[in-house]
Amino acid sequence: MRSSEIGAEALWTVREAAAFLRLGRNTVYEWAASGKLPSLRLGSRIRFLPSALHRWLAVQIDLSKRT
Repeated sequence: MRSSEIGAEALWTVREAAAFLRLGRNTVYEWAASGKLPSLRLGSRIRFLPSALHRWLAVQIDLSKRT
């Protein structure tokens, strides 16, 4: 993703990402820390680009259909 695309997109908090993915907040924290979820660290905060999570979820769905 280009930096020009990021500027117009509001970042999600862990709570918002968890609600979107229907996961617990602890799971989102763990997956972000391990690199399983695409995330940004801004100081001590973790934020998510909605478009990155949409793409990540689409890949996960595609992978689950192949098995």
